[in-house]
Amino acid sequence: MTARIEFPFSDLIAGYVTGFSPESDSFGMKTSDGREFLVKLTPTAYGELVRNLGEAYHDATGALREMLTPGRYLDVYGVFYPDGPEGTYNFEAKHIVFFGRNPDAFRFEEQDWWVQQIKELAKFLS
Repeated sequence: MTARIEFPFSDLIAGYVTGFSPESDSFGMKTSDGREFLVKLTPTAYGELVRNLGEAYHDATGALREMLTPGRYLDVYGVFYPDGPEGTYNFEAKHIVFFGRNPDAFRFEEQDWWVQQIKELAKFLS
């Protein structure tokens, strides 16, 4: 039997957006193994586009809510709080990583992504 964690803890979850609610400033997320989460956005939550080694930060905070479209795959780092209804956890997003500007775009599928990554690794090792 797994013991319930009775203190806040941070974790990263990856999955697909199922919907966004502007009223509650939250969105649904479903992982590849079928688990569903309600993710609450906090005033300090920020977003970025995934970046390759050696690239500058690509901010997406200004468009964060507009980018939370159903079907979009993303990573969310946040804090689970054990004070949810009926013994559940509340999950508050702190950092969201989008894999492209469009829902069906994945930056690591760009033509030179892996070439650039190898170049950066070689530069680091030399």
